[in-house]
Amino acid sequence: MTAELQLQEKLIFKVKEFNSQDPSYYSDKISLPPSVLESLVNQEKALGLTSLPHPLIFKISLNSSNFCFVGIREFTANEGEIELTGLVANKLGVDFKAIEKQQQQHGYENLADTELELYIELITNIPMGKRLDLQISEVYPEINDWKWFLEAKLSRFYTTLTQGDFLYLRNTNNTLYKLKVSKTEPSSTINIIDTDLDLSIEPANEDVARQMMERAHKISKLEEEKIKMDFKSSDKINLLASNKSVKKILVDLNSLSSPKLENDLQIKLESSYDFVDLVKLK
Repeated sequence: MTAELQLQEKLIFKVKEFNSQDPSYYSDKISLPPSVLESLVNQEKALGLTSLPHPLIFKISLNSSNFCFVGIREFTANEGEIELTGLVANKLGVDFKAIEKQQQQHGYENLADTELELYIELITNIPMGKRLDLQISEVYPEINDWKWFLEAKLSRFYTTLTQGDFLYLRNTNNTLYKLKVSKTEPSSTINIIDTDLDLSIEPANEDVARQMMERAHKISKLEEEKIKMDFKSSDKINLLASNKSVKKILVDLNSLSSPKLENDLQIKLESSYDFVDLVKLK
């Protein structure tokens, strides 16, 4: 039987107010004290392991029924303490209203006067994700490519995703996007770090499906517009080849000043676009 790393500790969460406008509010990445990392590194050496698991995933429990899985942002928390994000605190069922009421009754000055005991456990059996289906309940017109958007943000703020949970992401324009995790494979909770996911975006209802189809049709029409341009130099060819917003092109070969430019155009455009028409217009 292969020896495995083990870690179970009790840490204190000093209740605090969270700023929901902070991008890190919607994240499962928390901060633990340096001693946690030190314990794992010492075990790694003692067991003769070549490296620590990547990513490190922990199960955090407030009680027997309130728990969630988290990743690590930093090992910079005060010894004996744990720093949560707003999302993780909500998943654990931290009742801020009840805590505030209790504080008023006991004369506490701020939320940090209240401490909660949390239990953390290292988890090493969450599989790498293979499939992720997400549902949107509204159409966000500024998002043209969900896969590109999620690829840029998902692993930055999340380590694991669990089927049935909601995923929240905030854009640079401060828009909050809410998506439901409708299906994950190969298990109900998956690790999404450094893995190739088969990602699918689905409408939550028929009205959203209709809006998505209408928007896809408009985008398709824009992409298929044929563009006529005059090419007098290789600079214009390079400029067009770098324009990724156009997918279909009509080129007048009469405007090319030399066979070399025609050859350059053919090579550069066909490597950049889905469809290119090279024709001589009358």
